[in-house]
Amino acid sequence: GWHYNDDPGISPDLDPRKLKAIKKFTDDILPSLW
Repeated sequence: GWHYNDDPGISPDLDPRKLKAIKKFTDDILPSLW
């Protein structure tokens, strides 16, 4: 999965719900693209 802590470009004060949604998107959608 995607971890926002690995990317210094991601603001640490992002809404946790957005982070969860982004992680779900990357975990669910991106693997289907490869």
